[in-house]
Amino acid sequence: MDVEVNLVGVAAATVAAMVVGSVWYHKAVFGTEWMKLTKISDKKAKEEAPQAMFVMFVLAALAAYALAWLTYAVGFIMEEESFVVAAVQTTMMVWVGFVFYAQVSNAMFEQRPKRLMVLNVGNSFVTFLAMGLAIGLVGL
Repeated sequence: MDVEVNLVGVAAATVAAMVVGSVWYHKAVFGTEWMKLTKISDKKAKEEAPQAMFVMFVLAALAAYALAWLTYAVGFIMEEESFVVAAVQTTMMVWVGFVFYAQVSNAMFEQRPKRLMVLNVGNSFVTFLAMGLAIGLVGL
């Protein structure tokens, strides 16, 4: 089986991840509370933003590629007729099985505030859902 990865879908999912993160952590949404919980000053956040955004872009692109690859493979194996359904199912299984597990276990052992854990877990859920939808819709 040759796995086909739609690079337009990967690009769309990468953009979706960046948009979700930018909105989620905007001061008008959860950004102010996130900064308070992490004890990161506005000045420090602004200083580190360019490097953090670059790293997040690269990581989002890698995650999007992996999700697109897995979506194709899962859709092929399960003979899923809807690529959107395959993309969302695959993405949610990846999120539940790997991302959610890693975020919660790290937060618990690092004794981070529970509210911070909820903010970050919520962001990853919405981000992965948006990425899965982007991959599924563009891959039609």
